[in-house]
Amino acid sequence: MKKETVNIGIIGLGTVGQGTLKILQENKEFIEQKIYPKKIILKKLADKDKTKILPDKKLYKIFTDSAEEIINDP
Repeated sequence: MKKETVNIGIIGLGTVGQGTLKILQENKEFIEQKIYPKKIILKKLADKDKTKILPDKKLYKIFTDSAEEIINDP
């Protein structure tokens, strides 16, 4: 069975955005069990502050300072 994906983009990495990111990272497997057979993909993070410190260096690959990149990505 092919898994469908739920692509997630977070706009704004202040208190709420960072909290959402943390919850998604810590509970990814649990959430995927609840939405089986779908899989969660954290596709893009956006914040106008280019110097934002992210909890994982890998996240910089999906980081942008343009909210439009998330809004215009299907």
